[in-house]
This record gives sequence, structure tokens and C-alpha cells, in this order.
Amino acid sequence: MSTPIPTDSRPGNSFQKNGEEDILMQTRKVNIIIESMTDPFFVLGKNLEVLLINKAALKLAKLEYDEIIGKDFHNINLSEDRKPMFDLFKKAIREQKTHHEEFEIQGKWVEVSLYPSEIGLAVYAKDISEKKDHEERVIRSTKFIKEISDSIAGFIFQIEYDIKGIPKLNYASKKAFDYWGIPIKEVMDDRTKLFSTVFFDDAQYVSNKLIEMVANLIHLNIKFRYINNITDEIKRVKFDAVPTRLENGNTVVNGIAIDITEIENNYIKLEDANRRYEYLSKATLETIWEKDIEAGEIILGGGYKEMFGCEFPDDKISFDDWKKFVHPEDLSRMLNYIDVRSVDPSEPYWEFAYRFIQNNGKILDVFERAYVIFDDNSNKLLKVLGTTQDITPLGIAQAEKDKMIDDLLKRNKAMEQFTYMVSHNLRAPIANIIGVSNILEDINLDEDTKQEMNGLIKKSASHLDEVIRDMNEILNIKNNLDESKNVIEFKNILDEIIEAEKVAIYKAKLKILSNFQKSYSIYSIKSFIYSIFLNMITNGIKYKKENDAYIKITSDEDNEYIYLVFEDNGIGIDMGKYQDDIFGLYKRFHLEKEGKGMGLFMIKSQVESLNGEIAIQSEVNIGTKFSIKFKK
Repeated sequence: MSTPIPTDSRPGNSFQKNGEEDILMQTRKVNIIIESMTDPFFVLGKNLEVLLINKAALKLAKLEYDEIIGKDFHNINLSEDRKPMFDLFKKAIREQKTHHEEFEIQGKWVEVSLYPSEIGLAVYAKDISEKKDHEERVIRSTKFIKEISDSIAGFIFQIEYDIKGIPKLNYASKKAFDYWGIPIKEVMDDRTKLFSTVFFDDAQYVSNKLIEMVANLIHLNIKFRYINNITDEIKRVKFDAVPTRLENGNTVVNGIAIDITEIENNYIKLEDANRRYEYLSKATLETIWEKDIEAGEIILGGGYKEMFGCEFPDDKISFDDWKKFVHPEDLSRMLNYIDVRSVDPSEPYWEFAYRFIQNNGKILDVFERAYVIFDDNSNKLLKVLGTTQDITPLGIAQAEKDKMIDDLLKRNKAMEQFTYMVSHNLRAPIANIIGVSNILEDINLDEDTKQEMNGLIKKSASHLDEVIRDMNEILNIKNNLDESKNVIEFKNILDEIIEAEKVAIYKAKLKILSNFQKSYSIYSIKSFIYSIFLNMITNGIKYKKENDAYIKITSDEDNEYIYLVFEDNGIGIDMGKYQDDIFGLYKRFHLEKEGKGMGLFMIKSQVESLNGEIAIQSEVNIGTKFSIKFKK
């Protein structure tokens, strides 16, 4: 039942009633609209008292209608830090300007819109929690990706080629600076700097490969050298990139660059060591072998096929199988001898003669030399290195064999000091490698400790490589005397060395000057002359001054001799102090420089093996002059 509308005969009353009803009706409509809003809405008076509020706002505030309507908004606990919100409300009323701001209310993020009027302030709040959560996830993801890209061994990059094939760097992780030595922004702003650090000998190769990649959209995986713009170091990098063609015709290349300098250098050293090992085998005309105690096998080197008369898989044979090749009458005596030598670190080498039965049944007389490597701490036997020489072709009686063996022992006495020193040089790095390897098995080691341990292994391995080099060079002097002589041109020798050592010479900034007009050749052994030149040049690099370093090589001759002079402006030697030891084995005169004191000993040994003479003049911080003469 509807309420009747009262009548009033007074003029204007009917119009008044109709106006009030209209207002009431409009108010109801407004209330309906406000209550139907899913987002919070409320109206504040000029003093921030709550005049109107919808259900969505009450739900957000977690309050009842009577608890908030007509109350001062300051007393309503919506968030922990209410001051910024209140300040914004007051500012909007004061300035009569619309404002939009984001606030966290009751654990939710809302975008608050303020609409000031004469009566106060209308406030509309929109829930943006999902949007904020998405933004946070994007930020976290971006940060995560950046942290990953900055932590990997190399650096990540994106290069964009336009339709003309001109590249531009879009992105590079921060480690790119460590490689280039050029700020990343500079490379982005100046495209000419993108490949400016590529080593000049590799520049054309890299350019051709990049052009091929972009043209054919192929995965590119190459290695090349580059020069750091700050340190001038020559490094090696592996460049792995994948191209993608865009709709506008440009090509985007995403990839990674990894510094492989250390890996490549170690590989080169390993290859070089293996090559020297093979040359050593050929030079000695003996079977070189290594007995691995833990594995119980013998690793065979050059010459074993001729001696055994057969081949073995992977060039390895078990110790038990090897014993089958020893004559039964000599086996027991040999094993007893080896057992004694294998437990006595004070005598780490043995020499022994016995009969050897080839695969075809033929009996050989052989002479064996071996060096035993012990652990310095436990005196445990680790490895045995040795050679076996066939002495059957000599065709001598047993008494003569014994005499020959005695003669061999006497001839090797001069090398005992060297062998003993080599033994100590071998034992220490091998013990270090084993010890550090055991430490590395601990999975709980931190990264810094692991890196330190890896550094120790590499240092010890490098020391082993140097010892093998020493043995090779000493033996070459002994065994290469029978090498055929030829006419050798000094310029050709020098050119070969400059080509082989160009990186070291380049890094050292060493000038090599030469004048071979007065005498340009010599009739001699090429390997010895090459070695003399090489040692002189490497010494010039090692003991150079910081700036304007040079080594000058000249030649001359007369009716009787050919002369070679090597002169540098390096740090020199104190001749007053070291005159008597200047060409001694393992004598060092600059302890701050790396070295073993082998260089000058080797040079003098080779010169004298060629019936030559060598003299030295040197002054500290002035330079050194070596004068060599050979009989024609």
C-alpha cells in the first residue's frame, strides 16, 4: 500500500512537494548506483568527515556502516602509514584539483582517484593488486635475468643488423667491458667500436663469418682473438650466436661470448708437451714408458712397436702382461731389483740389463733406465718413468756387454746432477697436483677455494711441462750431433722464430733489429742454430726494459771464423758478482723473474757442441752483448 500524497490548497505547495519527491527520487537513484559499484567509493566533507560510503568501501575498510559514517576519517585505521593519504586528501581539497595515487590498504593495492567539490571530496578506489603483482613479477624476472647474465662466465649480447647489413649493439651484459676494455654505452653509441678489438689477423675471418651468418640465417660458433683496449692483452673468445629475421627486414642476433684464453693456452701447452714427448722418443731411439702404479698398467711411448714386435690397444699394457716379455731366467732377478728400488726414496732411479722376448719369439738384449717418483710426505711410490734400449745389434759377448754397460753408466755420470734436480722438480708438482685433487673432491668447498686449488694444479702442471722441456733440450744436445749439416741462412732462421713467437714479441713490444750483410749463412746443424737464436730472443723478451726494448743481431766473418753478435738494452747482469757462474746449470741472476737458469747453459752447450766459443759482456741497466764464433 502506497502512502497517499497530502493535498494543500495553499499556492505553491503542490510544486514544493513535487520538488522534494524529485530530490528524494534522485537521491535514491544515486544511492542505487553507488551501492552497485564493485569498487570502493566514498565522499568526505571539507574536514574529512565521512558523508557517504558504499558497501565495497566498507568491505575494504572491514568496518560496519555505523562505525564510519559521520566519523572523522583520521580515526579510521585503513593502513599502517596513513599520513601520505591524509596529506593527499587535504591537498586535493585545498587546490581543488583531481589527483590519482596508489596506496596499500589492508594488504591490497588500490589506485585512489580524488575529485574535489564545494562540499568536500569524492574518493574512488580501484583494486590494482593483480596489476601490482604482475609488475612485481616482471621486475623480479628482469632482475633475475640480469643477475644471471652478469654472473655467467662470458657475456650475453644482442646485435641488430639493418637491411644494409650495418650492425648496432642493442644490449650487452656488464662483463662485456671486461672483454673489450671499452664502456658498453660507447659501443652502443658508436657502432664502429663493436668489432674494433678483434685481433687484426682474425678480423677478416670474423667479418666473413658474420656476413655469412646474417645472409643465410645460420647458427654461428667460432673462435677468434681480441685485444683488450685497456690492458693490451691478447685473449681468445668463443662466439656463439643465433640470428632471427624481423618483419622490417632487420636481423637480430642473440648470443654469448666466452673467454677461452686459459683453456686454449692449456691445450696448446698440452699439445706442445705431447709433441716434445714424441720427439724425445724418436731422438733417443729408445722405448719410453710410464708405469702407473694405481692403474697397474704401463703406458708405452715411441719405439715400443719395434721392440715388442706388436701393437697394444691405446698403447697400454698391464704389468702382468709385460712380465711375459721378460726372459724367464732374468725375471726373478729383475723383479727383486725393482722391488728394492721401489721402496727406497734415497735412490730414485735404476739401470738394469736383461733379455727381452719379442712377440715373434726373438730374444733381444736390452738396457733399461728408470726413474722412480715418490710422494714427498708418505714416501709412497707413485709412478715410474723409464726407457728401454735394444743393445742386441752390437753383437758382443756377455763380458763385452758388461763393459758396455759400465761405459754407459760412466757416460751418464755427467748427467746425474741434472737427473737428480729433475727428480726433485718432478716430485714436488706431482705431489701438489695429487694433494689439491684430493681437496677438490670435497663438494663443500667455496668457489674462491676451488679457484685457488685450480690455480695450484695449473701451476704444478706448467712446472711438469717445463721439466719435460728441460730433459728434451738436454738430450737433444747429446743425440742431435749426428744430424746432417746444411747451409743455413740466418735471415730464414730469424723469420721462422719471429713468426712462431709473434704474439710474445708483440706483447713485449720488443724491436728485433738485424744485419746479416757481412755474413748471411753458416754450414751447420739447423736445430742447434735455431735453438741458439730462439734462446737469445726469449731471453731478450724476459729481461727487457719496460720501454723501447730491442735486441740487435749482426753477423760477420773472416778467413777462419763466422761471428754472431746478440746485443740488447735490457736489465743486464752484475758480472762482478756472477762472472764465474754465468753459464752454469740452474744458475739464476734475476730472482724476481721467472726461470730455471737453463737458458745460458743450453746456449753454451750447443755452441760448444758445434765447436764454437761464446763470450759475454753485460752491465746492469745498460744491456748485454753475447759474442759467438764458429770455425768455418
